[in-house]
Amino acid sequence: MLKNFIVTSVPVSPKTSRIGILTWPYLIELISKSLKIEPVFSVNAFHSFLENDEKTIKDYFKFLIDNGVDINKKRIYIDKEHLAEIKKLIKEMFNRKLIKIEEKVVYRCLCGKIDVLNLKDNFQNENVKLYHIKNGKAYCNFCNEECTACTQKVLTLQVDFSKCQKVQIVPQLYESYFNDLYKKFDNQSFMISKNRETGIKVNLEGQNFNIDIDFSWMLFTSLLPNKNKIIIAGNRHIFKMLKIHYVNSVLEQKPIIFLATSYNMKDNHFDETKAFFEIDDINYKKLFLLYHQSWNNHTNSRLWNKSIYNYLKKLSSSERKKLYDAIKNTNTKNAENMQEKLSSLVKNINLAKNNKQIKKIEE
Repeated sequence: MLKNFIVTSVPVSPKTSRIGILTWPYLIELISKSLKIEPVFSVNAFHSFLENDEKTIKDYFKFLIDNGVDINKKRIYIDKEHLAEIKKLIKEMFNRKLIKIEEKVVYRCLCGKIDVLNLKDNFQNENVKLYHIKNGKAYCNFCNEECTACTQKVLTLQVDFSKCQKVQIVPQLYESYFNDLYKKFDNQSFMISKNRETGIKVNLEGQNFNIDIDFSWMLFTSLLPNKNKIIIAGNRHIFKMLKIHYVNSVLEQKPIIFLATSYNMKDNHFDETKAFFEIDDINYKKLFLLYHQSWNNHTNSRLWNKSIYNYLKKLSSSERKKLYDAIKNTNTKNAENMQEKLSSLVKNINLAKNNKQIKKIEE
């Protein structure tokens, strides 16, 4: 096992309501076994922090185990259990002037779901789920109130592009997008505090600040062992990946390689949940979700695909096992670095999905 690497995901909400929740744990397990690196299962219990109690987290891990994820004696990161460390790290960053207290104009709705610095940057996409645009103004989709401006002291993270580590991401088509985002936000600030209660409160210079939960995502790499990391996140989370990458860079942690997964939309003519649970075969379940990853065309969401279900259903359990094992045993000896090894593994998921011969996968 490569002792200088860890594979994990951005901390996930401990839910059991959607089968897609299993995609990242399946990938963590596959990458760990294929590339011989340590797996870490990361959980975000701060989101809806009043609801994500011990039972919720316990049910989540039971859901993983029941569906074939091997977490026995594996490292688990639950953000709530690191509250003291998170607060300490924020204070250290404040003392190093990486974080500042600044008076800013903040745009906020009545319920607090929207709490941002800049309307121009944050409200340019009319399709985001938090708000809608009406007559040139932003309205919250939860309380339906207009977002209004107020001036107050907030915590900000200063962005300095020159401090960044080299961006490494699979698929590599995202590298240029990643770097363009960095250039856009160079010498600007991210607001990392919120007006509402978040479950993380830090006192700086006699004032209490509620820390944005997304900022705890940015810190979690520093609360794991200081090793090289493969971090799995959704392709809709590139901006959050950027923030994680930036904080990792300024805190001088070892480098990150991101794996960007795709998102599947509901097909009204296909019940993906029923199909997933129809066959009691762990390899079927793993292949079902792995094959639904759109690695070649990664810019758009895709529908759950009945043809994948039909293909896997036709195979015997031994054939499915052989397919999964062929992917797991991907030959990466000729890869020069871990990013290339990860790219090879992803390529072989595609080869298997496209019904190519197992011999080709093993070459």
